[in-house]
Order: sequence, then C-alpha cells, then structure tokens
Amino acid sequence: MNKKIITFDIWDTLIKRRFHPEISKLKTIQYLYITKYDYIKKDFNDIFQILKLRNKIESDIVRKKGECLIDDVFKTLLEEIFENKKEVTSSIVKELVEKEIEIEIDGTYVNPDIYDILEKYKDNDKYCVSDFYMNKKQLSRILKAHNLLVYFKDIYVSADLNLTKRNEGKIFIKVAD
Repeated sequence: MNKKIITFDIWDTLIKRRFHPEISKLKTIQYLYITKYDYIKKDFNDIFQILKLRNKIESDIVRKKGECLIDDVFKTLLEEIFENKKEVTSSIVKELVEKEIEIEIDGTYVNPDIYDILEKYKDNDKYCVSDFYMNKKQLSRILKAHNLLVYFKDIYVSADLNLTKRNEGKIFIKVAD
C-alpha cells in the first residue's frame, strides 16, 4: 500500500509572524542602511524609499522569471543604491540574507494548532510547499529554529523551482512527481 502524502504551507500554517511580512523586509533594509550607509548613494536617504525599490525589484524579477530569489533581489538592489558597483559583493548579499533569516526566526512562532494536525497525520509523508523568495536551505533554517523541520520529508519552494501555486498550481505537480 502506498503511503499517503500531505503538504503544508509554511507561512500562517506552520509558523505565524508577530508582525506584517513587510516589517521583516523593512528591518533588513534598516540594517542595510545603518551598516552600509557610506556605500549608499545620497539620493537614497530614506529606508522606505529603499524598501519600495526592493519591492519593485522583486516584482520585476517575478514578472520576468515567474519567481524571485532573495539573493538576486539583494544583488540587484545593491547595484541600484550603492555609489560604486564594485562594492556590491557576494559577502554583503550573504550578510543581508542572513540578517533577514535572523529577523524571520525572531519574528515568528509555531502555530500552536499545528501540533494536533501533525499528530493526526503522523502516518503520512509530509512535505512543505511554499511560494517564497527564500530557497529550501534558507527556509529549512527557519523551520529548524522552530523545531519543525523533523516532521517533513522535503521542502519545495517556488524560489528554487520557479514554479508557484499562483501559476495553476504547477508546484504541486512537481511535488506529486
């Protein structure tokens, strides 16, 4: 007999945020502004202006590719706001990704109702499926920090697969395969 599978979304199903998702982005932009102020063009003198640009970059990438990856968003953002593009390094991009993961871990908590559901489906193979701009490895760190990773066989993320729930649920076809 084949084992049944069940999929779970991450955000608002497994974990919940203490604040609106834009706050995570804003906190990362604030960190960027404070720590890399000397690199930033003087035209960009407002964190909300930089946040707006970040959101535009995300939208542009999604429009072109179907989904975006946070690393690409930060690289493009830094190329736009830094005085000297030579200052845009993979280490700064990684630093920003790490900061946003840290903010997400600190700003989230386990949905208290999820444990009963996980128990109810304990005999099923469980997978996470998420439309999100972080990759599997990055999202795994958030789930691991909340002791949830152990419940799942695998994680499928739109940022890795360039497939989403929004585009006719094509990510679920990939999961089923």
